[in-house]
Amino acid sequence: MLYVWCHVTTLSQGEQIATLREERKSLVQKKEVLQVRVIGLQKASRICKIAAIELGMRFPEERPNNLYIPHPASRR
Repeated sequence: MLYVWCHVTTLSQGEQIATLREERKSLVQKKEVLQVRVIGLQKASRICKIAAIELGMRFPEERPNNLYIPHPASRR
């Protein structure tokens, strides 16, 4: 009787392991797809396009006159 219980338990655990391996494989694939998507969303050209078209942003035509650059000696 103990042998049968051990055998059934082992088979059940084997099925659980197989299910978990498939789930892990699926999750790894989803992770890879999402990583590729993140890389695409971070492209500078895409961000510049959205900034210009949707937000109306643009680069300044000349250097700002009020740009403050601290003197290196004043840094502590």
